[in-house]
Amino acid sequence: MFGECGFGNLDKAWYGNATARLSSSLFNKGQIFGACFELRCVQDLRNCIPTTSILITATNFCPPYYAFSAHAGESCNLPNKHFALPIKAFEKIAL
Repeated sequence: MFGECGFGNLDKAWYGNATARLSSSLFNKGQIFGACFELRCVQDLRNCIPTTSILITATNFCPPYYAFSAHAGESCNLPNKHFALPIKAFEKIAL
């Protein structure tokens, strides 16, 4: 709820589900927090909602989990550039 960035309660701060946790590759030692991004689905178009995008604010860190490799499903590990989205935000751009 409060995250690495100190944004406090995201619902009370009007961010709601328009937030993302950033992988190590995007984290940049916290310098990117508060940045806004427009995200759209560009791969696996079978599962995308065409011509949609969402605006999100970087509000937290997605820590790596080195028990799995980046290629074995741990998307927050290096070298991946990953936005971990709340399911409600993800469902606005993909099925």
